[in-house]
Amino acid sequence: IAIIIILVLLCLIGFLIYQLDLYRSYNKYRSDKIKKLEADLSKEEDLNNNTLKKLNKVAYTNPISKIGNLDFFISEANKLFEEEPETDCTMICFNIQNIGKINKLFGPTEGDNVVIYAAHTLRDIGQRERHIFAHIYSNLLGIVVKNRSEEYIIDQIKELTKLIEGYSDSFKILTSFGV
Repeated sequence: IAIIIILVLLCLIGFLIYQLDLYRSYNKYRSDKIKKLEADLSKEEDLNNNTLKKLNKVAYTNPISKIGNLDFFISEANKLFEEEPETDCTMICFNIQNIGKINKLFGPTEGDNVVIYAAHTLRDIGQRERHIFAHIYSNLLGIVVKNRSEEYIIDQIKELTKLIEGYSDSFKILTSFGV
């Protein structure tokens, strides 16, 4: 009888060891699966973040000039007004008055090049001075400056006008500004 009890206990111990190994294998399998799922999820999140960045860039960029568009301009201005409600802001908009004539005489490609040049000139000044700027529509561009004097605004308009008018020796670019 003692031998039978010992054999039963040995069988029971063997069975428990077998069950423990199965449990460990199952947990390792689950752990490996979880790690793989976490890695896949991380890749998916990165992909989604990259896709979202690309979509935002497309949604907030003017396709011709490659600077911010009207939606970008409104979004950035709203952020400014929410973060700094007491800030004095001035909005300066301008357009190229004779773009129609430029398009007729030199073709729409040259007209686009003039607008792109004006937009990049605005971008350079806007980035240098840390202003909000955008290519709002067609040949309309805008910039928001904060906490600046009237003299500064006039100087910015003069600088923009001078730089844009310097685009070509073949024809004159006429701009009109609104503040």
